[in-house]
Amino acid sequence: MSQNLRSGRTESCGCARLNATHCRKGHAFTTENTAFRVDKRNGKISRLCKKCVLNTRIRYQYGIDPTIFDNATCGICGTSNFFDGRWHRPHVDHDHACCAGQESCGKCVRGLLCSGCNKALGLFKDNPELLEKAVAYLRNYNEQREKSRMSP
Repeated sequence: MSQNLRSGRTESCGCARLNATHCRKGHAFTTENTAFRVDKRNGKISRLCKKCVLNTRIRYQYGIDPTIFDNATCGICGTSNFFDGRWHRPHVDHDHACCAGQESCGKCVRGLLCSGCNKALGLFKDNPELLEKAVAYLRNYNEQREKSRMSP
Protein backbone atom coordinates (compact mmCIF):
# COMPACT_ATOMS: atom_id res chain seq x y z
CA MET A 1 0.00 0.00 0.00
CA SER A 2 1.12 3.49 -0.61
CA GLN A 3 -0.34 6.74 0.47
CA ASN A 4 -1.62 9.06 -2.22
CA LEU A 5 -0.50 12.39 -0.77
CA ARG A 6 -2.89 14.53 -2.78
CA SER A 7 -6.13 12.74 -1.96
CA GLY A 8 -5.21 11.20 1.38
CA ARG A 9 -6.35 7.78 0.09
CA THR A 10 -4.25 4.66 -0.15
CA GLU A 11 -3.51 2.56 -3.20
CA SER A 12 -2.82 -1.13 -2.77
CA CYS A 13 -0.13 -3.18 -4.44
CA GLY A 14 -1.82 -6.18 -2.83
CA CYS A 15 0.55 -6.29 0.12
CA ALA A 16 -2.09 -6.45 2.85
CA ARG A 17 -2.27 -10.28 2.99
CA LEU A 18 -0.68 -10.96 6.39
CA ASN A 19 0.10 -14.65 5.75
CA ALA A 20 1.80 -14.12 2.35
CA THR A 21 5.57 -14.42 1.89
CA HIS A 22 5.68 -12.03 -1.10
CA CYS A 23 3.63 -9.04 -2.20
CA ARG A 24 1.61 -9.39 -5.41
CA LYS A 25 4.41 -7.71 -7.35
CA GLY A 26 6.82 -10.43 -6.26
CA HIS A 27 8.88 -8.62 -3.59
CA ALA A 28 9.73 -10.80 -0.60
CA PHE A 29 8.45 -9.77 2.81
CA THR A 30 11.74 -9.56 4.69
CA THR A 31 12.54 -7.69 7.89
CA GLU A 32 14.02 -4.84 5.83
CA ASN A 33 11.19 -4.73 3.28
CA THR A 34 8.15 -4.99 5.56
CA ALA A 35 6.21 -2.35 7.43
CA PHE A 36 2.82 -2.46 9.14
CA ARG A 37 0.10 0.12 9.48
CA VAL A 38 -3.19 0.25 11.34
CA ASP A 39 -6.25 1.39 9.40
CA LYS A 40 -7.73 4.27 11.41
CA ARG A 41 -11.25 3.48 10.21
CA ASN A 42 -11.53 -0.17 11.18
CA GLY A 43 -8.41 -0.92 13.26
CA LYS A 44 -7.19 -3.67 10.92
CA ILE A 45 -3.46 -4.22 10.53
CA SER A 46 -2.03 -4.18 7.02
CA ARG A 47 1.40 -5.32 5.94
CA LEU A 48 3.18 -3.02 3.51
CA CYS A 49 5.92 -3.79 1.03
CA LYS A 50 8.40 -0.94 1.46
CA LYS A 51 9.72 -1.35 -2.09
CA CYS A 52 6.21 -0.93 -3.55
CA VAL A 53 5.59 2.11 -1.34
CA LEU A 54 8.88 3.70 -2.41
CA ASN A 55 8.31 2.95 -6.09
CA THR A 56 4.85 4.54 -5.93
CA ARG A 57 6.31 7.60 -4.18
CA ILE A 58 9.01 7.95 -6.87
CA ARG A 59 6.41 7.75 -9.65
CA TYR A 60 4.23 10.33 -7.89
CA GLN A 61 6.97 12.70 -6.73
CA TYR A 62 9.19 12.75 -9.82
CA GLY A 63 7.01 11.36 -12.61
CA ILE A 64 9.63 8.75 -13.54
CA ASP A 65 9.83 4.97 -13.75
CA PRO A 66 11.65 3.57 -10.67
CA THR A 67 13.47 0.98 -12.82
CA ILE A 68 15.96 3.72 -13.80
CA PHE A 69 17.55 3.02 -10.39
CA ASP A 70 18.58 -0.48 -11.55
CA ASN A 71 22.34 -0.47 -12.29
CA ALA A 72 22.44 3.32 -11.87
CA THR A 73 25.61 5.40 -11.60
CA CYS A 74 26.10 9.01 -10.53
CA GLY A 75 25.86 11.37 -13.50
CA ILE A 76 28.86 13.39 -12.25
CA CYS A 77 31.39 11.16 -10.47
CA GLY A 78 30.22 7.80 -11.85
CA THR A 79 29.98 5.95 -8.53
CA SER A 80 27.46 3.15 -8.16
CA ASN A 81 27.76 3.13 -4.34
CA PHE A 82 24.97 5.40 -3.18
CA PHE A 83 24.95 4.49 0.51
CA ASP A 84 25.71 7.58 2.56
CA GLY A 85 24.83 6.18 5.98
CA ARG A 86 21.12 6.83 5.58
CA TRP A 87 20.08 6.85 1.94
CA HIS A 88 20.55 3.77 -0.27
CA ARG A 89 19.31 5.08 -3.60
CA PRO A 90 20.61 7.77 -5.91
CA HIS A 91 19.14 11.23 -5.62
CA VAL A 92 16.89 12.36 -8.47
CA ASP A 93 18.31 15.61 -9.81
CA HIS A 94 15.77 17.91 -11.41
CA ASP A 95 15.72 21.52 -12.57
CA HIS A 96 14.33 23.58 -9.70
CA ALA A 97 13.65 26.47 -12.09
CA CYS A 98 11.00 24.27 -13.73
CA CYS A 99 9.59 22.57 -10.63
CA ALA A 100 10.48 24.18 -7.32
CA GLY A 101 10.53 22.04 -4.20
CA GLN A 102 10.59 18.28 -3.87
CA GLU A 103 8.18 17.34 -6.65
CA SER A 104 8.93 17.24 -10.36
CA CYS A 105 6.87 17.08 -13.55
CA GLY A 106 9.21 14.38 -14.86
CA LYS A 107 10.26 16.48 -17.86
CA CYS A 108 12.89 18.39 -15.91
CA VAL A 109 14.68 15.37 -14.39
CA ARG A 110 18.34 15.75 -15.31
CA GLY A 111 19.60 12.44 -13.97
CA LEU A 112 20.66 10.51 -10.89
CA LEU A 113 23.35 11.70 -8.50
CA CYS A 114 25.13 10.42 -5.41
CA SER A 115 24.57 12.33 -2.19
CA GLY A 116 27.84 14.28 -2.39
CA CYS A 117 27.37 15.45 -5.98
CA ASN A 118 23.73 16.34 -5.29
CA LYS A 119 24.76 18.45 -2.28
CA ALA A 120 27.53 20.11 -4.29
CA LEU A 121 25.14 21.18 -7.07
CA GLY A 122 22.76 22.53 -4.45
CA LEU A 123 25.52 24.51 -2.71
CA PHE A 124 26.49 26.02 -6.06
CA LYS A 125 22.81 26.85 -6.66
CA ASP A 126 22.83 24.89 -9.97
CA ASN A 127 24.85 27.79 -11.42
CA PRO A 128 27.37 26.74 -14.12
CA GLU A 129 29.29 30.03 -13.81
CA LEU A 130 29.92 29.42 -10.11
CA LEU A 131 31.05 25.87 -10.85
CA GLU A 132 33.45 27.15 -13.54
CA LYS A 133 34.89 29.68 -11.07
CA ALA A 134 35.38 26.88 -8.51
CA VAL A 135 37.22 24.78 -11.12
CA ALA A 136 39.44 27.76 -12.04
CA TYR A 137 40.15 28.39 -8.35
CA LEU A 138 41.23 24.78 -7.78
CA ARG A 139 43.35 24.69 -10.95
CA ASN A 140 45.07 27.95 -9.98
CA TYR A 141 45.89 26.55 -6.55
CA ASN A 142 47.26 23.32 -8.03
CA GLU A 143 49.43 25.26 -10.52
CA GLN A 144 50.82 27.45 -7.71
CA ARG A 145 51.56 24.37 -5.60
CA GLU A 146 53.40 22.68 -8.47
CA LYS A 147 55.45 25.83 -9.14
CA SER A 148 56.49 26.06 -5.50
CA ARG A 149 57.59 22.39 -5.53
CA MET A 150 59.71 22.91 -8.68
CA SER A 151 61.58 25.98 -7.42
CA PRO A 152 64.58 25.31 -5.11
